[in-house]
Amino acid sequence: MFLQIAYYKAGVVPVSYRRIPCVKQGGMRFYMSPSGNPNFILVLIYNVGGVGDVVTVRVKGSRTGWIPMQRNWGQNWFTSTQLKGEALSFQWVVGWEPTRATFYRGPNGEETLQGACGYGDTIKQGYGLQTEALSTALFNNGAACGACFEIYCVNDLQWCKKPAVSIKITATNFCPPNYSKTIDVWCNPPQKHIDLTLPMFLRIAYYKAGVVPELATSLPCREGEGIEEDELDSHAEELGAELVYVDAFERAGAVVSGDH
Repeated sequence: MFLQIAYYKAGVVPVSYRRIPCVKQGGMRFYMSPSGNPNFILVLIYNVGGVGDVVTVRVKGSRTGWIPMQRNWGQNWFTSTQLKGEALSFQWVVGWEPTRATFYRGPNGEETLQGACGYGDTIKQGYGLQTEALSTALFNNGAACGACFEIYCVNDLQWCKKPAVSIKITATNFCPPNYSKTIDVWCNPPQKHIDLTLPMFLRIAYYKAGVVPELATSLPCREGEGIEEDELDSHAEELGAELVYVDAFERAGAVVSGDH
């Protein structure tokens, strides 16, 4: 494969890369590693299509309920539960990450019109109220700005609305950590948390919930045609520099380099 992109004598070359959906035939497959310990089950999950990520796995014996499994390494998942002699069923989530969500208090999204990503008035920019602020673990020092996500409310029978629906939103802001608090520290590392506008939160959960568990995945954005250049920051002119905020990303929203 190296020789398809470079010459042998190069030895090492700089590359650019991106993730794409995997195309696999025959569906997901499981391999259960033999073990002499009846209290340890290790399962390898492979041939995963789509985004290729298995993010959660549960196992159910013929005499048990669903039991969460833990990641051992890569896509090897294990449980230390005694399940000897039981018929096993597996349940998995691919391409989705468990997170939490709450909301800004403004009923009309007025508290979310500006954001750390520098997009200015997100209503005028065309994002509407479909925006979010990300915790430190998701914000990635701003690399997630403009990325698009799909979110479901899950695992809360009392507060998740039924039937479950998803919402699609764009990252435009940062939810900063608060190290002075000892409770409700949703945005502190390493927690994965999303602040939604209240109208968007109410599409997936009830107001009284306050905060709900959810599943989130990145997806291609549909903000516009191609990449747009926003207005230049006035302070940049004072420095003799040209500063451009970039939005309307085509794919997952991550910008890794750019020339202007």
